[in-house]
Amino acid sequence: MTLSLLPETNPDEPLQWSLVTSPFRVPASDPISSYKSTSRILNILARGEAEARGADEALLLNTNGEAAEAAGGNMFWVYREQICTVPTGRGVLPGITRAVVLEICQALGLTTNKRVIKPEMLRNAEGIFITNSALGIVPVVSFDGEPVAPSPLVDQIATAYNEMLMRE
Repeated sequence: MTLSLLPETNPDEPLQWSLVTSPFRVPASDPISSYKSTSRILNILARGEAEARGADEALLLNTNGEAAEAAGGNMFWVYREQICTVPTGRGVLPGITRAVVLEICQALGLTTNKRVIKPEMLRNAEGIFITNSALGIVPVVSFDGEPVAPSPLVDQIATAYNEMLMRE
């Protein structure tokens, strides 16, 4: 088995992932979590464990039991027409694509909210997506085995993101 921060993808199919909660925890207030480093072993182990469970991606919780990030990217969710993401300083790497998505939301006039969320509340989301510099915006279609409804807001953000890439 090859361990990676990115799952294998099929270029003939639209990219969408199943997400499962990982048993691995990241420190909630570790200042190192704000920096990309070579010590991302928890992320790699979480991804491998997710794949062993038949999922594409792992949701890492912090030591407070709050959603932190995906093994290979940042997590966003839609709740009451707001685009939400976890604030930095909670075990989250402040990703480049995360920052771009927040800028796109502002340009589109979408309300954003950086908030803490427990995984049981994440089940109430009206859409979930992962951002990753290599893959862009990846919609989540299931979370811990339960379907996640597609959100038109996720499609709107993904379209704007792809258009931005084409311009640059």
